[in-house]
Amino acid sequence: MSAAPPSDNPDLLQLLMDLRRQGITDAALLRAIESLPRPLFLPEESRALAYGVKPAPLPDGQSATAPRFVADMVHELALQPDMIVLEIGTGSGYQAALMAKLVRRVYTLERHKAILGEARTIFRALKIENIVSLQRDGAEGWREQAPFDRIIANVAFPAMPLALAEQLRMEGALLVPVVNGLGRQELLRITRQRRGLLRSLVGESAFPPISEGVSGGGGGAGGAAAKKDAP
Repeated sequence: MSAAPPSDNPDLLQLLMDLRRQGITDAALLRAIESLPRPLFLPEESRALAYGVKPAPLPDGQSATAPRFVADMVHELALQPDMIVLEIGTGSGYQAALMAKLVRRVYTLERHKAILGEARTIFRALKIENIVSLQRDGAEGWREQAPFDRIIANVAFPAMPLALAEQLRMEGALLVPVVNGLGRQELLRITRQRRGLLRSLVGESAFPPISEGVSGGGGGAGGAAAKKDAP
């Protein structure tokens, strides 16, 4: 695997400038984006789209979210180095790898066996050791590893997923696309507080709907040891 160094990649430099212009000034996040070779997370035929504004095709009819929107989502999470994060929908693995540079550990769930296998190969090649992945339907989260400081969903739910919100640590936050009563997707930030769940609207979104079950057969956990993290 190889990719052009950041200084030699005009598309990456343009992305970084665009992110700064739109208000993303978090130095740690920008450094993580600069250091992570996104083309490696895509099939050979899709790598020209690595830093573009459109989703890039993946196997099994899936697609990888454009990096500008990934950056927006990760920025919205306000990640800190000691946090434990759950991701619903591993996809290409780029977002998980990006978050892994910013937090203590990332747990990620993916229902497509082939896609998860590709992501795991990239994690190993880049020597990213603080990601734990599992092939599983993400609707119920990963209760065995809860509570989480942050949960991020890359699929849209038909209603607010209480099963995920219940796996948040107190004051933890869930970023999730939810279909509203008009059939439109809203990106919501759900914060767990002692008095209940606080919901705020982040904006509109266009994620694929969540699907039940797994695709391509079951698979065990991969990556860092899948033991429960100490509080």
